[in-house]
Amino acid sequence: MRVLFSIIGLSIAAFSTVAVACECVGFSSIEEHVEAADAIFLAKAVETYGFEIPPGKIIEDHVTQFEVIEVLKGDVGHEVSIFHYVYPGACEVIFEPGKIYEVFALTRNDGEMTTSDCILAPYDREQFGWSWEDYRKVAQKH
Repeated sequence: MRVLFSIIGLSIAAFSTVAVACECVGFSSIEEHVEAADAIFLAKAVETYGFEIPPGKIIEDHVTQFEVIEVLKGDVGHEVSIFHYVYPGACEVIFEPGKIYEVFALTRNDGEMTTSDCILAPYDREQFGWSWEDYRKVAQKH
């Protein structure tokens, strides 16, 4: 199983300002999407906050805390924090507190969870008509 998505970083301007462009390859089946994610869950966004990024680093600049409602895949507790980008061009994801989201996440090397527009795959899901119930059925088989 291979998941192809890339984040291309380009250094621009002075003072180590970093710009990032997002390019997602996509998923050809719902099974491939479920396999690619380390965690899949339904959750209510509680709080999102940003933090300073060291100059020259390309890392997620925000984290959202969620209250988990349902877990389809992964080791996710009742509450979980997910790192993500919120600026345009960086596979950004914006979570509004109080709203419920279907979250697809990956585990970073440091053990923290992260998400992006690539792993959430909203365009694939819309194009193929994959519903949360479809994900529930596929996840039960894994």
